[in-house]
Amino acid sequence: AGRDCTGLFHLSTAMCMEHRLDVLRQIQESLKEEGHTVCVSTQLVEAGVDFSFGCVIRILAGLDNVVQAAGRGNRHGKKESLCPVYIINWDAPTATEFLEILSHYIRRSLSANRVAQSLKM
Repeated sequence: AGRDCTGLFHLSTAMCMEHRLDVLRQIQESLKEEGHTVCVSTQLVEAGVDFSFGCVIRILAGLDNVVQAAGRGNRHGKKESLCPVYIINWDAPTATEFLEILSHYIRRSLSANRVAQSLKM
């Protein structure tokens, strides 16, 4: 069986600093738990934020931005394998389309994790 989602978060530079710091703390706590933490963010988490996720989904950008985002996958080397990084070529879809794309990649990542776990048994 897969792990449950321990948290779903949003981060943006448009948030006031106090709110942003509060959400950053909540994400750090969620990442410590056994489960999946999902964070939808602007470029805020690409530099200067010490998060380590099991999967990274990034909208197409310059190579330096993609590399920064990819650096949030298995950042601390605690996973036994590389974490998937998905680059989405996004031509300004509606919010609904974006959520459909995001949910597709999250389900794909969770399925890949379940397959990897079953192969270890």
